[in-house]
Amino acid sequence: MIDPLDDQYLQNNTFQTDPNLWDTDGDQLSDHNEIAISGTNPLMNDTDGDLMLDGYEVKYNLDPFFDDASLNYDTDELTNYEEFLYNGDPFDSDTDDDRLLDCEEVFWGTDLNLDDTDGDYLTDYNEIIIYGTNATNWDTDFDGLSDSLEVFNFGTSPFDPDTDNDSLTDGDEIFLYGSHPLRVDSDFDGLIDPLEIVFGSAPYLADTDSDGMDDYFEYVYNFNPLYDDSRDDLDGDGLVNVAEYWYFSDPTVNDTDGDLLNDADEVYLYLSSPIKVDTDDDGLTDFQEAIIYNTSPNDPDMDDDGLLDGEEIMIYNTDPDRYDTDNDGYSDYEEIEEGTNPLNPSSNPGKRLLTILASVFSGTVGILFVYYVIPYLFNLRRKNEEQKWIRIGLQKRQERSDKMLSSIEKSSK
Repeated sequence: MIDPLDDQYLQNNTFQTDPNLWDTDGDQLSDHNEIAISGTNPLMNDTDGDLMLDGYEVKYNLDPFFDDASLNYDTDELTNYEEFLYNGDPFDSDTDDDRLLDCEEVFWGTDLNLDDTDGDYLTDYNEIIIYGTNATNWDTDFDGLSDSLEVFNFGTSPFDPDTDNDSLTDGDEIFLYGSHPLRVDSDFDGLIDPLEIVFGSAPYLADTDSDGMDDYFEYVYNFNPLYDDSRDDLDGDGLVNVAEYWYFSDPTVNDTDGDLLNDADEVYLYLSSPIKVDTDDDGLTDFQEAIIYNTSPNDPDMDDDGLLDGEEIMIYNTDPDRYDTDNDGYSDYEEIEEGTNPLNPSSNPGKRLLTILASVFSGTVGILFVYYVIPYLFNLRRKNEEQKWIRIGLQKRQERSDKMLSSIEKSSK
């Protein structure tokens, strides 16, 4: 303890301390505490000369009169002096109880007295061990979003300032543009977010001006995404812009598919598609069906005979509006399949069958006659000849027998 009466501290009955300062030597102990309680030198901030301030030593129950700087009471790989430098507790290996040892915090540069050094609502332990983020920077990737917001709220990467790679930082997407930081096209309108920003449309609204046409369509055809131009007819084809959008036609061209039919006529008059040259895929263009042949451009087989209208007109010359062109009772398809002429009533599958049967029958009879009848007749004739020869032989044998009996009778007399 310091003797208040010692000449070293007394001069004119004072302690040599500064009456204007509560802590003359700046060691975080008040002059009163140093003189009356701890007994340390109020004019020397490190009474024992171990490079640790008296206030630190008193606070953590170190000996301010003994050089204990090199000791390590909490076995955390930091000496008491190192703990002093980083303001750690020399008797607690994890001063801030954040599950990181004080020596680990020194390594990572975090504060030994704060469990969340950067104040981003992620503990130092979670940032370093769990998420791998920078525990000393609240925004690891400098995108304007705190690491905790990226991890817990938006699901973005705290290591990538532009998680969806759309050239807009995650922070700008959320706070400035209102777009989604995980989607290149936040509103699914076909127009990526950065193009919407340049175009002036809202990346979070598929149809910014609510005119029935999405922003992508307006962008492609250079419409104003902030003005309702749905009822305008840019190409003058009778189909307003929003109708062109519904039918996927080009609002700047009056005949989108180039089939010689106006888009409006195709939609309202012929019920064909303004974006297909042959709406029903029957081999005839919509123009040929509507204007030349008077068939339906949206019905591939008008007469339901099994032949496409294009086949009837271009290949078989049959009537695409008549099930049985030659009125022979057989459809055009049946005649084509059977190989008869669908344009000739005399040539049909029924008569052809009779002809085939007659031919087959006559051929069959001829074969039977040659192979069975002629041999039978020949055999029958040969049998008759044999029987004749046998009768003649028997007759001659009887005549000879009679002569012999007659001769015997004469000789016996």
